Amino acid sequence: MLAYLREGSGSPVVYLHGFLESSVIWEQINLDGFEKITIDLPGHGSSKEVSCISIAEMAAILLQTLNSLSLGKYDLVGHSMGGYAALELVKIDSNCNRVVLLNSNFWEDSPQKKLDRQRVAKLVKSRKDHFIIEAIPNLFMDPEKHDSLIKNLIADAKKMSPANIGDASFAIMNREDNSEFADSLGDKLLIIQGKHDQIVPLELMRERTSGMRCEVCELESAHMSLFETTDETKRCLAEFLSKENGN
Repeated sequence: MLAYLREGSGSPVVYLHGFLESSVIWEQINLDGFEKITIDLPGHGSSKEVSCISIAEMAAILLQTLNSLSLGKYDLVGHSMGGYAALELVKIDSNCNRVVLLNSNFWEDSPQKKLDRQRVAKLVKSRKDHFIIEAIPNLFMDPEKHDSLIKNLIADAKKMSPANIGDASFAIMNREDNSEFADSLGDKLLIIQGKHDQIVPLELMRERTSGMRCEVCELESAHMSLFETTDETKRCLAEFLSKENGN
């Protein structure tokens, strides 16, 4: 079982954080009329004693937790790695209705990026804190404007073990290409894209979503839209999740 928190009332929305994060990143995302369920993914936050070696396995562990909550139909919001887990979860849970990829994507890593993931898994064995201190500020368009927040994110990430960071890095590296599956979701998929995101480049997202029926919301942010453009992110989420779900 994974650590989780339920807040509010209304239609359930499950939030999945990204790599090196925990469910605390969702504190400022509260939508009227929706129940908010935040979950710490394996190896992260208060679920640090849970390990997994693939995104598919991560989704299976998530499903066990969600089944215990008896939510019925729910929507999913996944930030970065959480978006990868969200896509795998939709495949195995018919109760999942719509999906939001927040600063995330649906294709597999390039060969170079896979090599980078391998390097991370090796690096954190001896220089975990150094890696975290270098990595997190680079997720922001203007790190100086978010100094206090970044320090908190770094402190939270440092609680992770090198083994769990390495496992997550390998899981991301080996994830499936979900391009066809994402296309099949049609208008049940929303992508919130940072225009200045170096992790998920805007031009690549535009190229990959060309011809797809999903909705794409482009914001003036980098990889951390929920902090850099909080109000706009909430607006995109509320508008999408408030639509008729068609079920």
